[in-house]
Amino acid sequence: MAGSIIAVIVGLVTLAFIVTRKSNMVYVLFLVVFMQGLLEIMGVSMSLLKAIIEVLVWCYFLMVLFDRNSPPQHIPGVFILLGFVIFYLIAILLAGSLNFDSYSYFRHHLNAFIIFAATFLYSFPPRRLFSINRFIFFLMVLQIAASVVKLYVGGRSEEYVGTMVITTGTLHTIFPIFAIIFMVYAWIYLGREKHYLLYIVGFLFMGWVGDKRGIYFYLVIVLALLFWRRFRTQQKGRFIPVSVLRWAPLIPVIIAGIFYLGVRLTPTLNPEKKIWGSYDAQFLTTYLYYYNVMDVKKDDYRGRFGGTYILVREFFRGDGVMIQRKVSTKTVLTGFGPDRHIGLIPERIRKLESIGIYRPPGFLYTGFTQSLLATGFIGVIFLLWIFLFYIRKVSKVSRMHDLNPYWKTIVNSTSMLGVLFLLDYFTYSSTFYSNNTIYLTFFFFVGQALKPDLLSKYNTEEYPSKLI
Repeated sequence: MAGSIIAVIVGLVTLAFIVTRKSNMVYVLFLVVFMQGLLEIMGVSMSLLKAIIEVLVWCYFLMVLFDRNSPPQHIPGVFILLGFVIFYLIAILLAGSLNFDSYSYFRHHLNAFIIFAATFLYSFPPRRLFSINRFIFFLMVLQIAASVVKLYVGGRSEEYVGTMVITTGTLHTIFPIFAIIFMVYAWIYLGREKHYLLYIVGFLFMGWVGDKRGIYFYLVIVLALLFWRRFRTQQKGRFIPVSVLRWAPLIPVIIAGIFYLGVRLTPTLNPEKKIWGSYDAQFLTTYLYYYNVMDVKKDDYRGRFGGTYILVREFFRGDGVMIQRKVSTKTVLTGFGPDRHIGLIPERIRKLESIGIYRPPGFLYTGFTQSLLATGFIGVIFLLWIFLFYIRKVSKVSRMHDLNPYWKTIVNSTSMLGVLFLLDYFTYSSTFYSNNTIYLTFFFFVGQALKPDLLSKYNTEEYPSKLI
């Protein structure tokens, strides 16, 4: 009851705010997206919050569609999405999964495309767009403060990820890296400001409070690729720029330092099982192998890598450890039904077990294995096609020399987020494409990067000297 009252009050205030200016809807959308967890703690159900987000996304799109100042444009990727929609309908019909849960699974993709299309089409006043971006980065940094409160109130745990969600612990890994990418590029292009480095430390702290190990490993990979890309961008023929030579010796030290501190500060990664335990390379290697690939003592596969190997092997033949049923050409191509992957983890496990798919103890799904089970081989191809299509287009824009420092920060960061998606999808979780905060924010920036008048309109305006 209290949650409903809060929702009504928030709804009325929101309506009044939106009426004053149409683009205010975008502020409200991202406020709700970043405050889902806090609102759920206050009593608003997650189902209602998802419905509110969906309504706001569609209202944003319709606002743009009927706005006279938004000229008609061909929306990049619309035919790929249309193909995905047609395939998805066929897949759920073949799986006997024509229900709301199947729609709930797909609406993440649909809403992400809609927010991209609306942002791509809408003729924002440049300063208004800069202001919205500043608001989003403020909400990102706010997660650091929320993590401080969490540590003080409840200590380190996977639950309660900032103000965003109260479950989904993997977000403690993906979101900090997501935000750090923007801060690194802001430090590179918007001046060597110390506060960006402090934000980076703050997001590392957020991952540590979330008791996640993966952040240190994935961040090392992302930073290495980021600096390599920076080197390739600045390289002129066979000559290495002086700026690169000046910073090159520090880059390995920074990356190694992050990894070293992460291992010592994470109890499960050191032999003493405590904060600030010793760094033991042999212990770490053995632990990672047992956790991700194989338990030698039990002589069986486990973790994300071992589990992925077994699932892929059994996906094409069935009657195994994880897929304890016969498979067919239909299930290989279109999956076993996406509705089995909606709900809390125990509920999902029960749904999958009811159709003969088991997750033995120690086996963890990645985004790839989840979408393979849900929508089959063709579904995986469509999902990768959509992401790679947009990543490639944004990467092409990032190589434009005419971009001012602000847009170099936004576009290069958005392009690098594609690397984070691929790492998350194939080796970690489905967080990037199933969490509203990550997915919608990413495609909002993709929409900006691909705007047809980016160079002629937004790049020519006086740009903000900082992100926040």
